[in-house]
Amino acid sequence: MKKLFFIFFLLLFSKNLYPNAAAPGFYNTGGSAVFTPFFTSDSVYLDKIQMQSELITILLYPNFAIVRGEYNMLNLSDKEIKFTTGYPINAAFENDLVSTVSFEDLYGLKVFMDGKEIPNEKLKADELSYSIEENKRNLYNNWYVWESVFKAGVITKLKVYFIVNTSNSILRKGYSRDKDNGFVYILESGKPWAKNIESGRINIQLMDGLKASDVMGISPQNKFKINDDGTSLIYDFKNLEPEPSDNVLLRYKKLDGSFDINSITSNTQKYYDEIDKFQPAGIFAGAYKNFTANDFKVHGSTWENVLGYVFVFGIIAVPIIIGIVVVVLTIIVIRYRKKKKKQSLKP
Repeated sequence: MKKLFFIFFLLLFSKNLYPNAAAPGFYNTGGSAVFTPFFTSDSVYLDKIQMQSELITILLYPNFAIVRGEYNMLNLSDKEIKFTTGYPINAAFENDLVSTVSFEDLYGLKVFMDGKEIPNEKLKADELSYSIEENKRNLYNNWYVWESVFKAGVITKLKVYFIVNTSNSILRKGYSRDKDNGFVYILESGKPWAKNIESGRINIQLMDGLKASDVMGISPQNKFKINDDGTSLIYDFKNLEPEPSDNVLLRYKKLDGSFDINSITSNTQKYYDEIDKFQPAGIFAGAYKNFTANDFKVHGSTWENVLGYVFVFGIIAVPIIIGIVVVVLTIIVIRYRKKKKKQSLKP
């Protein structure tokens, strides 16, 4: 009987029995990281190729975003280099503001090298896949990959287009949560390339009636500037070796009503033509005003909080109740058998 209670005690208080459903973070945001080599063996080329410049243009709509990335990649060696590169998707990273950030799939990815479209495919990561840190490899589950060719001693121009869904984002702390739009672009994944990024710009265009007042939080803080009509946010940098604090994180208000990403991805070229109308390289951002938005707090309604605690109570209470019932029934069965045994021994 003592052994039975001891086993029940271990099961009841095992920390692995209940997952941490209240882990703080900003989950299911729309976004991506800077492209990197896909295979571990190709990481040897990182110190031979410099990401000389990086220009990211984002059309930020209610519920989704269109992204165009333009990269000048300089082959510092005297030999042509060819290897598989890609974007990690369904990934997560740490963040000082919200603890953890995860982002979802990319849609409609198009890749161009020196103006020529390059086919890409979706692959699942395994022990051969490359990530910035080996201990984070399991966070980068799936990738879009393509074969890149960098000619010796010259700049290769890489341009990508893709769409992300920002409408499924959940900002959580404890058992409270807010459902807002979330966008992320991970600059730090560009750190392993040779040397620093000589120049870069993140340009965010607010679309379809979005206003600067709809932007609740933006990071890195005190780095973005805004134009006079409040439609363009720009973050410029020079000679940057990107760190986690340089990653772009944006929280903005969610519109009421349902949203179907398929309605957007079914017409990708329309949006890619739209984003090509914006050429932020010629914009003089020095005349822009400083822009800050610091709200990454979880507000949550009282009703949502109550539901959260009821849910957690259920997770904890149901196994306890089941365990108690099992113990009680076991005791009853044991006593019943002992009683029957005694009766059978009577003359």
